[in-house]
Amino acid sequence: MIDASLRKVSICGKGGSGKSIVAVLLARALLKKGYTVLAVDADESNPGLHRMFGFESAPRPLVDIAYSQAYLAAEFAQEEIQVSDIPGEYVAEEGNLKLMIIGKIDRALQGCACVMGAVVKDFLAKLVLRDGEVCIVDTEAGIEHFGRGLEKHIDTVLLVIEPSFESFALADKAAMLARGVETPLRIWAILNKVSSPDVESNLREKLLRRAIRVAGVIHYDAKLYHDCWVGSSLGHCHAQEEVEAIAEVLLSS
Repeated sequence: MIDASLRKVSICGKGGSGKSIVAVLLARALLKKGYTVLAVDADESNPGLHRMFGFESAPRPLVDIAYSQAYLAAEFAQEEIQVSDIPGEYVAEEGNLKLMIIGKIDRALQGCACVMGAVVKDFLAKLVLRDGEVCIVDTEAGIEHFGRGLEKHIDTVLLVIEPSFESFALADKAAMLARGVETPLRIWAILNKVSSPDVESNLREKLLRRAIRVAGVIHYDAKLYHDCWVGSSLGHCHAQEEVEAIAEVLLSS
């Protein structure tokens, strides 16, 4: 059943916590339920999201538009943008899955990523999703995107937390920042790389004290991380079933 309450989702966390893995597995879970998924790679450093989805090459980065007169073209100058308005060269597509890349830092002295941050924020502000469409944004590691105001144009924030002090501390701060956004947000934690019941219990207890809801748990999956190591498309794994359960929680909340 298509639920209109889940529209624009940002996936946040410390570098290495598993944001991109969650983005891919959540997209697959929603595709299985009949959604059209627009995945947006907003991480200017990590080069591998398209491979994790199974695409041989990445589409042209959207930031190229900002450096050209095409930025003023009708598709992007208008107040509202629909998924179908996006020019084909900027989208990798397979079935109901569409992938966009905002841009990457790929040469020395290129400058900062502020242009990329501005482009993704402007795009999300204008993006209008139809029933049955969901946008999943794989953000850059850390919390800078909260300072830029990206989450003003998001309805759901997923905090990916691995079992480390740094990961938990960053997620705690991200939740605080998300609560300070002008628009109401649904904030959920996803526990990743969990190796034992004790680890899960400890993380849940800490999050409960901070009133952060847990959408679900992804246990450590050696097959999953082997696929990441060799740079291949993520194959079938137990984690996929766990993320499908997480999708049910997100859609029913």
